[in-house]
This record gives sequence, C-alpha cells and structure tokens, in this order.
Amino acid sequence: MQREKFPHQPSHRKDDARDALLRETGRRAERLFREVLGRLYGEGAVSASRYPEIAAAEIVAVAAGRKPLYHELLSEEAAESVADILRFLVPEEVTVAAEAGHLLAYRQPEVRAVLAADQENFYPRKAEVESVIWWAVKTGQCGELLGYGARSLASPGTVRVLIVEAETVLAGFRTPQRHARQFAEARAFDYSFYLQRDLTILIGNDPEIP
Repeated sequence: MQREKFPHQPSHRKDDARDALLRETGRRAERLFREVLGRLYGEGAVSASRYPEIAAAEIVAVAAGRKPLYHELLSEEAAESVADILRFLVPEEVTVAAEAGHLLAYRQPEVRAVLAADQENFYPRKAEVESVIWWAVKTGQCGELLGYGARSLASPGTVRVLIVEAETVLAGFRTPQRHARQFAEARAFDYSFYLQRDLTILIGNDPEIP
C-alpha cells in the first residue's frame, strides 16, 4: 500500500484569476446542490453529507478541462432541478444534461479525445459524442470515459485508489497499476483545488484500506 500526503497548493503552482473564477463556479454549484437536495430530502440530511462539495469539486474539474465528465445518478426531480440552473453557472463550453435521474456535465473536446483513443469499444457505433455518452451511461460504462469502469475492474494488474480527507473517503476507484499514481494525483488535485485542504492518496489492494 502506498500512502502519500497531497498538498492543496503544490509549491510550484500559484493561483491566477481563472482559478478564482473556477472556485466561484464551484461555490455556486455547491449552494445549488444544497438548496435542491435540502428541499427534496431535508436540510439535516444534506448538512451531514459531503456530496454537495464533492460534486462541486468534480464539476470545477470539468469546467477547467481537467476531467472529461461528471456523472451522478440522483432522483429524476433532483437531476432535472439541478441541471436547469447548473447549465447557467458553468462556462458555455460545458454541456449540462439530465435524463431519468442521470445528471451529466461534460466538455465535448475532452470526451472526444477519450473516445478517439478507445475506438474499439466506443466508435464502432460512429455516433455523435452526446449519443456515445448516453450509451455509456445507460449501459453502465460511464466510468470507462474517466479511466476506470467495468472493463478496468475485471482486468488483471489493477489497483484500488482512494482519495481521503482525514477519515472520509472522497473518491475511490480501480485503475491499471501502470498509471495509478498519475491518475490518483490528477483526481486528488481536482478535490484539493476546490476544497483548499490537504488530502491523502492511498494506492494498493491492502484489505485494511478503508
């Protein structure tokens, strides 16, 4: 098992005006999630959940072009309500969509690059990006657009990656071992950039990892 501290502000990197704008987008998205989910499920349930800030961090990563896709399955009403406002909060390059409870935010160029690198699995259909994304979502292969998913889970040589803050797991997935560290650091940065807090990366298959 590898355990590594991930600082929220690497020494070689300094914020700029775009970073401030991205974080403000995240704060607005987080408030939106809290308002919609609080109305549907109760303020108490939402205040005890880390989901709104985790979702906001991932949406910021999409807006920045670091992550091709954000996907979450909510209730149909929640997904539609969030999507109706979220599309006005994110940059115009980001597409926001909701269908049957699936909430999506993505940038077409980044998704297209993933699809082009994986033609065997995604491009026999010769479909538009939007159609391929919804096909992946509805067939449970959305994770493949992010570097993990059904095929990765079943492949030999994969390891588990956890992004942790204190005792809370913010994200967990399996990915091929050869680029697990690179992928873990990229995803850890997504969260640390928005949260502005130090995180821990855990890589390995040790059963004691929470």
